[in-house]
Amino acid sequence: VAQDYGAFGFTFDVRARRGALLITGMQICSAAGCPYDYSVYTNNKGWRQSYTDAAAWQRCGGDTRVYIPDYGHGEYGHLPWTPRGVKVEAGSIQSFYIFSNNDHAAVGYRLVGHCDAVATKQRPDQEGKVDDGDDPMLDSTGASFPPLACTDRDDNLEILSGQTIRGEESFMREEPDDLVRGFLGVIEYEIIGQ
Repeated sequence: VAQDYGAFGFTFDVRARRGALLITGMQICSAAGCPYDYSVYTNNKGWRQSYTDAAAWQRCGGDTRVYIPDYGHGEYGHLPWTPRGVKVEAGSIQSFYIFSNNDHAAVGYRLVGHCDAVATKQRPDQEGKVDDGDDPMLDSTGASFPPLACTDRDDNLEILSGQTIRGEESFMREEPDDLVRGFLGVIEYEIIGQ
């Protein structure tokens, strides 16, 4: 059973399953229920390859203070969003990065579970040696994260697991662990061509 938590930010991927989609908005909850300043970014590179590279992200919302309810009430608040939306091509992944430097509880997320398959190739063995072989779970900095998992889906959209941003600064490296985290909110979209 998933549990809900909060952090300064959360980054995750979505995948358009059948056809192209236009993401028209996003709603989230916080862990404290307060007004916060939010910034929202997007790219099509995948969060693992880019979460520490500010230049890889384009703003798609934010720089506005909004009240976001806490997850205990089962309500969500709208994040500031670009009026042109964010297009996701059929079969493609689009990444999102939600951040607020106001509080460690500003962005809610779900703890989906633990992953026993966390890669260990960048960790020293008993003799202190590091295996630096290829590892599909490594991000661009060499950090190892659990495999991506689908945490929610409907007929048109999959939401994949992500990573919390635990520090007060955006685009900083996070220490990996074996926790699988899910987006806690609502993604609003339109099907392109219908």
